[in-house]
Amino acid sequence: MRRMKLPQGVGQVYKLSGSRRNPYIVRKTVGFIESKGKKKQIIKTIGYARTYQDGFLMLMNYNNEIAKNPNQSSMVLIPDVKLKFREIYDMWTKDFFSTSTKATINGYNAAYKAFSSIHNKVFASLKTIDYEAVIAESDKNYATIRKMKFLISMLYKFALKHEYVSKNYAELVDISKYSNKNPNKRDREKFSKDDIEKIWAMPESDSKSITLMLLYTGTRVSELLDLKKKDVNLKERYFRVVESKTAAGIRVVPICKKIYPYFESWMNRNDNELLFENKNHDPLLYRFFRDNYFEEINELLGTNHLIHDTRHTFISMCAEKSMNETILKKIAGHANAQSLTERVYTHFDPSFLVEAVDVLD
Repeated sequence: MRRMKLPQGVGQVYKLSGSRRNPYIVRKTVGFIESKGKKKQIIKTIGYARTYQDGFLMLMNYNNEIAKNPNQSSMVLIPDVKLKFREIYDMWTKDFFSTSTKATINGYNAAYKAFSSIHNKVFASLKTIDYEAVIAESDKNYATIRKMKFLISMLYKFALKHEYVSKNYAELVDISKYSNKNPNKRDREKFSKDDIEKIWAMPESDSKSITLMLLYTGTRVSELLDLKKKDVNLKERYFRVVESKTAAGIRVVPICKKIYPYFESWMNRNDNELLFENKNHDPLLYRFFRDNYFEEINELLGTNHLIHDTRHTFISMCAEKSMNETILKKIAGHANAQSLTERVYTHFDPSFLVEAVDVLD
C-alpha cells in the first residue's frame, strides 16, 4: 500500500531495497549548502527501524525534541561551508575597522582573542551552546563577557547581511548569570605616580584627555560625561555639577591649570550642548567610554584599573599635598564625610578652590 507523503519539513521514512533487519530509514533535511547559485540539501539520517510505524515514531520523537530545544535545530543556509569564525571576523573588520578608533579596535581584538578555541570552526556550524561554552571557560569579568557577546552579535549581523547564515545564534546567548560574578573582582587601587607619568607621555587622544580630566578633577565618570558646556566657566577655571547621585554632589569643581588645555580643547571642538562626544559626534556614553577609551588606557599601562580609581587617586593626590580636609570634601562632593557645619555653613569662592587644586602636578 502506498503511504501518504509526509508534509514538507517533517522528514522522510521509507524502505530500503534488499534484505535488512531494519529496512526503514528515517531522514530529515537539516540545512542547505549554496554553491554557484544552487542549493543542495544537507540530509541527516536519524536512524533505521524495523517497521514503518517504528520509523515514523522515531521521526516524531526527533521533531518533538527539536520543538523543545529550538536552539538545537540546524536548518540553515550555508553559502560557503568553509568560511570559518576567523574568516568572518577578518571580513567584518575590513569594513568596520576602517572607521573605528584605535580604542575600539583594541577592544574588539581583545574580545576576538577570547574566542580563540573556535577561530577555526566553521562559522555556520556554531550554535548558542558553543558560544556559551567558550564564555563559561573564559574566566573573564562581566564587562569583558558583555564585549564578547557584542562582538558575536556584530559578526552575525554582518553574516546575515551577506547571507552566510540564516539565523542569529548570538541573540540567544545568555550572560545574565555572570552579572553579579566577577572573577577579577578586587579592591579599588589608585593610579601610581608612574601610571600617571605614563599617561602624560602617551600620544594625544580622547582616551588620554578624558582619563586625565577624571584624575585631576575627582568627579564621578557620570558627572563628567554629562557635563554641559553652559556649566563650564573657562575664564574662571571651574565647572558646575548640576546633577549628581547625592545632594553634596551638586557643587563647583575647580579646573587645575595642568588640565585646563583639555577643557579648552573640548569646549572648542564643536557646537554640541554636551562637552564630550564620540567619533560619530553623538554623546559619549558611559559604556562606550569604559569599554573603549578607558580600556585602551589600561591596555597601554598594562593595568586593570576601574574608572572609580581615578576619583580615589585624586583624593589621595590632594591629601598628599596636605589640602584642607573641608575643601577636599567640597571638591569631591563627599556627603557622608561632611559634618553638619561643613554642609550648611561652609561655602568657598570658586577662585579659592582653583588655587587649592593648582598644587597638583
